[in-house]
Amino acid sequence: MTQLLAACSIKGAELHVLELDEPMYLEYCAATIIVHGLLPQSELYSLIARMDVLLYVSLSESSGLMALDALSMGIPCIISHTGGYLREDSPLFQHLVVSELNSPKAIRLKILHVYENMELLYPLMEDFVTRYTREARSSVETFFEIN
Repeated sequence: MTQLLAACSIKGAELHVLELDEPMYLEYCAATIIVHGLLPQSELYSLIARMDVLLYVSLSESSGLMALDALSMGIPCIISHTGGYLREDSPLFQHLVVSELNSPKAIRLKILHVYENMELLYPLMEDFVTRYTREARSSVETFFEIN
């Protein structure tokens, strides 16, 4: 709900959600909300590919693949520090990681920051995905060598 409240404060935004539990809190939303319900994986990826930014700020998702998928498609994904993908020394950390997870204001400011720095983010995301893929491949190869 915190992410939704943050995005609702951005006038003219188009928000895509899979479910919406408590719409009564959103009566003053300045954005358009589109509720999709559960989507087949191919439709979900097609939807993500058309987004400007994906929000995946979570206290409990320590390793959400959706964030990696978005980044690999060139879509900036705002995440929490619990995700573990972006280390503090990563150039993307300052651009995509929200430290105040329960703060709609902090998330909103991060969304605006991403929009203001989009051109800078594209090459950083591409470098990150290349490096992450290489490291993952190396980890898998090492695993099979040991076992």
